[in-house]
Amino acid sequence: MKKVFILPLNTDLNRGDQALVWESARLIQDLYSDDKVEISLIESGVSASEREAQSAQTKQLGFHFFSPILEHPSRYFVRESHKTIGISVIRLIKWGIVAAFDYMRTRPLLSRCSLVRRFFEIFLSKNKKSTLNALRDADAVFVKGGGFVHSYGKISDGYQMYFSIYTILLALRLKKPVSILPNSFGPLQNRYARRLATRMLQGCQFVSTRENISHEFLNTLGINNYLSPDLGYYLSTPQNYVAPFQLLDQIDTSRKILGMTVRPWRFPTSTSPGETYRRYIHELSTFIHTVTANNWHVILFAHTLGPSAHEDDRLAIRDIMEQLNKSTSHVSVMENQSLTCIDMMELYGKCHAFIGTRFHSVIFAQNKFVPTIAISYGGNKGTGIMRDLGLEKFSIPIDEVSSAKLLSMLNILEQERNTVIQRIKDFKIRTNQKRIELLHKLQQYK
Repeated sequence: MKKVFILPLNTDLNRGDQALVWESARLIQDLYSDDKVEISLIESGVSASEREAQSAQTKQLGFHFFSPILEHPSRYFVRESHKTIGISVIRLIKWGIVAAFDYMRTRPLLSRCSLVRRFFEIFLSKNKKSTLNALRDADAVFVKGGGFVHSYGKISDGYQMYFSIYTILLALRLKKPVSILPNSFGPLQNRYARRLATRMLQGCQFVSTRENISHEFLNTLGINNYLSPDLGYYLSTPQNYVAPFQLLDQIDTSRKILGMTVRPWRFPTSTSPGETYRRYIHELSTFIHTVTANNWHVILFAHTLGPSAHEDDRLAIRDIMEQLNKSTSHVSVMENQSLTCIDMMELYGKCHAFIGTRFHSVIFAQNKFVPTIAISYGGNKGTGIMRDLGLEKFSIPIDEVSSAKLLSMLNILEQERNTVIQRIKDFKIRTNQKRIELLHKLQQYK
């Protein structure tokens, strides 16, 4: 039996990340098709209820779950994390103190000296020792597809990078073969974060990128990498699956349906992030008000449900609905924790067009050949992938969002609808071959 870990964390409440875990697991099972595979994951969440919510759907697939060795510093301030999107100076100081102690406790486990590592293992809890032992027994480690290796020059970026890739660094220290499935990388504007990420990448036996911007960025760092599409493009609907289309029964089908995902965002590069976020919400609200006056019905989908406020799309939806006030007769909200990534993909497929801030909502819609506009944030994923599809003119950075720009892009999307759909179909045909090629590439490192 092959024992395999998928890192860094499992997060069922983020349907995009869930799809990446499920597709990573399917790829691994195809890779080891001649062997039985035991797949292990690291659970996420800072409370028992959060951990259950973040893993319940994936547990049903039979995977094993272990506790993280390095936990998020917000774990002692759970209520604060759920209340507000931004991070106040006081909260940053609180988190910083916890992070400092966490660093001192976990950094020795990455020591070159085995005696130092063994000594500090003594101080681990029973659950954390189980995680370390399971990682030590693993035959291989895979980093799920996605995009979490980036920094913007903030004071907290160094620790954020350390937290994000800690378990990967630990696997490398234990001399486990680590393969990174298609990810986005960069920018890396914090010196320590850049050094840490580069060290991690240099230690991996295989690194793959999911779009050309990241591919070229890693080339400048001297990191050999293989370009392959985002794993979300391989998400498919099982046979005998029954889609939850009854959730759309109250939608006015005499109008064109425009699906949208929005998210709370801290705007890390802005000098006034709170004001920039308010402007983002205002412009989206103005846009929705305008299109619903012109034969569109808008569905605001909660693609990601937390657990923190920063990751809970329902908060941004609430802010938009408050601005729309009574002008909501042709606006619906779809939030349902029981829905899986496949459910969401099927619902997105019922839209005439789609505008996604969550980029995997864009990918899910494209899987159903729905014309899309991407609002990009957090690294190179949105801009890079839309460019690779030849649809870069339908991508807009989150800090440049305006009602006028979105209206213009939607009009062009409608005018070029057939061309856009054909480009998506052509790209999907290429991705099927690319998955086979990725499997062949990974075979070399088994």
